[in-house]
Amino acid sequence: METNKINTQYGFTANTFSAETTASEDSPAVITYSGTPAPEGNFTLDKLKAATKGENPAGVALGWRYVRATDADGGEIAGVGTSAADIGAFRVMLKPQTQKYDIQSPADADKVAVTDPSAVTDDEFNKIKEKLKIEYSKTNPDKNLEAKRGQEVAEKDERIDTITKVGTDLVVTYKDGSVDKKPLSEFVNLNKQPAIDAVNKAAEDKIDEINKTPNATDEEKAAAIAKVNADKEKAVAAINNANVTTKAELDKAKEAGSTAIAADNPVVTKKDSAKADVEAARKAKADAITADKNLSQAKKKMQLLLKLTKQLKMQQKSNRCSDDRCSRRYSEKYWNYRIW
Repeated sequence: METNKINTQYGFTANTFSAETTASEDSPAVITYSGTPAPEGNFTLDKLKAATKGENPAGVALGWRYVRATDADGGEIAGVGTSAADIGAFRVMLKPQTQKYDIQSPADADKVAVTDPSAVTDDEFNKIKEKLKIEYSKTNPDKNLEAKRGQEVAEKDERIDTITKVGTDLVVTYKDGSVDKKPLSEFVNLNKQPAIDAVNKAAEDKIDEINKTPNATDEEKAAAIAKVNADKEKAVAAINNANVTTKAELDKAKEAGSTAIAADNPVVTKKDSAKADVEAARKAKADAITADKNLSQAKKKMQLLLKLTKQLKMQQKSNRCSDDRCSRRYSEKYWNYRIW
């Protein structure tokens, strides 16, 4: 036993004062009662485990202890009773740390984004452990800790033995073997960003496809692109809905949005209609020239060529294409009307 210390049973000791010690209200003489609980006598290891280990252990009373102090005038305090009414007596209670501390519920900004809240991965759980905090219990009746209720415990690693994932629970085991647990769902948020990115990429690819649609006018393309953007915004809103809290619900919202975007194609009507009108006019004029018995074959070909040139300009205007593109189309389609 160390000098100026006495054994107070069950693994605990208290310091003593062997010489006159000056003490006052502002500078009291302090007796420290401390130790690590250990079985002794009738207080067996099984009783110790039952009192301190596991979830919601009850703790145990270790008995009454007494303080004896004598002043210079011969006045004495010598506790002999077994109640708080005796100012020299105090009762030692062994309480599990789970009564002293609680796992702190994180703010939303401190929650970890996960792919599937019902199947948290090891990497995701490691992030949760890094952010985990404990606080002084808000329900602990101990008057000595009343002012600390709800305050964060700064040295959490000195109090915590392990942090584990058991099923869908986060379990904190303290140094004394007592346990606190909370549902893992309180520490995570469903990571919706990959689903939003997938919808944005689907919209980007669809717009690129629309811009390459042959025969579609700028107006028709713009209408289709507007529909893509509307479906994208609708899908993102569905993904961000607060009621979407599971991976299955998230996947459903993402797929619905991607499917809607994939169906947004331009309705091509104006260019096809204009081309049909041009072709009808060309054919009518060609038939009229061919049927004119007063024209020589050479003149007929010349008039057809002039007519094709006029129709080419009309086509360029309706299609808004380059001279080279339109000329190439007509040279391929009407090569037999050339006169050279």
